[in-house]
Amino acid sequence: MRFQTYLTTGDVKRLVSDKNLAKNLVQLAKLRLDKLLTADLDKENAFEIVERCYNVLKELTDALLAVKGYKSYSHEASIEFLRESYTKDLSLASIEKVDKYRVLRNDIFYRGKTATRQDAELALKDAQAVSTQLLELLKKEGVV
Repeated sequence: MRFQTYLTTGDVKRLVSDKNLAKNLVQLAKLRLDKLLTADLDKENAFEIVERCYNVLKELTDALLAVKGYKSYSHEASIEFLRESYTKDLSLASIEKVDKYRVLRNDIFYRGKTATRQDAELALKDAQAVSTQLLELLKKEGVV
């Protein structure tokens, strides 16, 4: 679905640009990522690691949305925003990783799927790489 459609359905609201909100979201995402990178990983907490990795990426995406004057109430809309607004600066593969962890997080949260240690290790690696790219975009926007 196109990002504009989410605006008409009410899944995204148009607001004024809010760099303070964006800065707060960036700080929160950085704190979460730092904690994740030092967390002990085992098969019992793999699902939490995957979920938290997605939350880091979601918060950074929400920061970009805030800078552009949007508030998203839909995870899919946020990812579509990345696809439509940042494909020149962010690879499609990176955007697809965000979506991959959205789906995996939803499978864990809503369908009782388990995550493996390997899922968590890859999520950590991907979250670190994609968050670096998102932070670079936020730097260009004057947030970081």
